[in-house]
Amino acid sequence: MNIYLTTQGAKVGIREGEFYVEDAEKNNLADFPSKLVENIFIFGNVFLTTQAINFCLKNKIRVLFLSSKGDYIGSLISIDQERVYLKYKQWEKFNDKKIRLALAKEIINEKFKRQRGLLYSFCKNQGKLDLFEDFERKTKPILNLIPSVLYLEDLRGYEGIFSNYYFEVFGKLILNSKFIFNGRSHYPPKDEVNSLLSFGYTLLVNFITGFIVAYSLDPYVGFYHENRYKRENLSLDLMEDLRPAIDQITLKLINLKMIEVDDFEKKDDSFLLKNQSLAKIFNLFQKEIISRTKIINNIENKIKKLVRLINQNTNKND
Repeated sequence: MNIYLTTQGAKVGIREGEFYVEDAEKNNLADFPSKLVENIFIFGNVFLTTQAINFCLKNKIRVLFLSSKGDYIGSLISIDQERVYLKYKQWEKFNDKKIRLALAKEIINEKFKRQRGLLYSFCKNQGKLDLFEDFERKTKPILNLIPSVLYLEDLRGYEGIFSNYYFEVFGKLILNSKFIFNGRSHYPPKDEVNSLLSFGYTLLVNFITGFIVAYSLDPYVGFYHENRYKRENLSLDLMEDLRPAIDQITLKLINLKMIEVDDFEKKDDSFLLKNQSLAKIFNLFQKEIISRTKIINNIENKIKKLVRLINQNTNKND
C-alpha cells in the first residue's frame, strides 16, 4: 500500500500499529494499518513524528518527500547491503547492449500503442476517424521497422518521426480555439499547449523518480534515453509510455475550459504558467494523476518488472 499525503500542515504519527493522519486542528483525517504500508509520499508541508520516523526506518518503509509542486526532494530510507547491490546490478545490465536495446524497444512499442489508443479514442469521439486512419497509414512503416532495429540511435530516430505524426493529429483534437498548437516544442515551449504538456511531464517524471528511489534503483541510469549528467534518465524511460496520460489530461483541461490562455504569460520566446496559476494547474494535474490508479499501478508494475530483470542471470562472483 502507498500513502499519498497532500493536506498542508497535516501530521503523520504511529499508534497501536496504525499510521494516523491529523490536520493542523488535530482532526483525524485517516488511519492506515502499518503492516500494509510500503511507501509514504509526502507533498509539501506535512510533518512526521519522531515515532513515525523511527518506525519507518526500523520496518524499511520508504518515505518520499516532494515539494507542493511535485518536485522530488529526497527520501527517508534505511540503507542495507541488498539495496546497494541492486544498484550495482543495474549498472551491469546498463552495460549490456543487447539488454538495453531490448528494453528500449519494449518501452517504445508500449508508448506507440498508448499513443495510438489515445488518438483513436479522441478521433472517434470527435467524429474525426479519417485523421486516425491517415495517421495509421503514415506510421505503419515505422512500426514494421522497429523489430529489426539494431542501434539505439536508429530507434530514437524512428520514435521522433512517429511523435511528429502523433502531435500533428493531437493538435487537431484541441477544441478550444484560443489555444494554438503547431507541433511539439520542448525548450522553450513556444505556445500555451506546449507549456502545459511540459509542466505535466515534469510532474510525472518527478513522481516516477520517487517510486524508483523507493525501490532502490538509480534514477539516473536509464536504458533508452542517452545518459546525460544530472538528468533522471531511468525516470524518463519509465515515463515514455505514460506521456499519453499527460496528453489526455491536457486535452481534457483545454477542451473543457478548465484552464484559459490567461493562465499563461510570454517571456522572451517562451510561454510559462503565471505564478498565480501554478497552484491551480498543479492541483488539477495532481488530482488526475493520483486519482488514476491505472497510472500508479503501471509505474509500480514496470519498476517491479525491471527489478526482477536486473536480478536475473547475474553472477555474484564476477
